[in-house]
Amino acid sequence: MTRKALILLAVLAALVAMAGCRSAHVTSAILYLDQNQFDKAINVLHEGLDYSPDEPDAYFYLGEAHTKVAEDAIRDNDYAEARENYRQAYEYYSRARELAPELLTDQVAEALQYSYSRNVHDASNEFRGKYYEAAEGYFRLAYTALPDSVAPIKNIARMKIKMANETVDEAESMVLYNESLDLLDEVLANDASAYDVLADKANVLGKVGRAAEANDIYENLLREHPEDAGLLIDIASLAEEKNRFERAADLFVRVIDIYEQDEDTDNDEEIYA
Repeated sequence: MTRKALILLAVLAALVAMAGCRSAHVTSAILYLDQNQFDKAINVLHEGLDYSPDEPDAYFYLGEAHTKVAEDAIRDNDYAEARENYRQAYEYYSRARELAPELLTDQVAEALQYSYSRNVHDASNEFRGKYYEAAEGYFRLAYTALPDSVAPIKNIARMKIKMANETVDEAESMVLYNESLDLLDEVLANDASAYDVLADKANVLGKVGRAAEANDIYENLLREHPEDAGLLIDIASLAEEKNRFERAADLFVRVIDIYEQDEDTDNDEEIYA
């Protein structure tokens, strides 16, 4: 037996001793992960699950391995591969947490948050540079990595609204607005009462000529949030577009009252406008 093989066996033995009841397959997988041999780690973990199908650590490290494969795919600009591996990672992490909630809940949460935050950070950088397609790609990766949070979908919707507002091509802007509506509806399917998302949806509905639907949403929001100046301005602007000038004027007066009565001096200069 070679010196290298002896050393590897010694390391494996030490890991097994430290891991207690951790299987040899998991211990081997950890070594493979340390050596960036992710496919080997995945294979050996699946072999272990054939013998012990409910080993929480095996599922956790499958999540780790697929996360690493996803990160490599991102570096290779293969976003489809990255999304598929993030999807699998989430499933394996969730299974690990389900099998050993008292031991792995925090570790799983930390692992998922790491992947989520990393992609949101990259998306934000691309967005600031106005590389919108790349930003959308990273936001979608973040959502795949942590589908419990719909914030990335909401961010894509708002990005499309911004793009629609900036383009001079009316046909293109309509496509972008309608895409944003689909995304906002996806968010609302998870939280039908999301105030800010409903306000965004009403704003877009007004842009695409669905004023009656926008007005219904605005009226409901207005009953629930009568002191929201931004909401009042959006409703007033919609009324103005529909030549309902008296309605718009009443709402703008309410905004002035709110600005004059609050303690925020920064908005005082907006009163004249």
